[in-house]
Amino acid sequence: MWNQGISVGQAFDTGTPSPALIRELKDGRVPLGRALIPGCGRGYDVYALAAPGREAFGYELAEDAVKATADCPTKGDCLAMENAKFRKGNFFDLDELDKFDFIYDYTFLCALDPSVRVDWARKMSALLVPGGILMTLIFPIIDVKEGGPPFKVSLQLLEDLLVPQGFKKLE
Repeated sequence: MWNQGISVGQAFDTGTPSPALIRELKDGRVPLGRALIPGCGRGYDVYALAAPGREAFGYELAEDAVKATADCPTKGDCLAMENAKFRKGNFFDLDELDKFDFIYDYTFLCALDPSVRVDWARKMSALLVPGGILMTLIFPIIDVKEGGPPFKVSLQLLEDLLVPQGFKKLE
């Protein structure tokens, strides 16, 4: 879809950082250090996370998405522009020696073919520092959905994927 062009606010481009992420930032529940946002799109959440003491790394498979980060309409709100970094690449190819204190999956899992879900969970575990935080916002949570993307996901699916990898559910 990126190769065909996506305007701000079109399709899955929200036009703004995730309200849930903004709330977590305001409430001080996002650690400092290194943050990863796989499938970051135009970079709204990367710019929101980048701050003094926190480097935010956005990874995107689509080169056109990485280019679009330069024109992100909310990047002017970024607290530390030098800490907002973008790279083109495949999430599954990330070096597991490159660890993160916080990983934010905002509808990234639902875009992945279900055949790689266990690989997603393993990679998330491998990329987090001990005690790091994985925050996921999942969509679509519905009883019946064939095909995708987005592919159907559920809270139970997340638990089934992540608990065997050593994750603990936070209330």
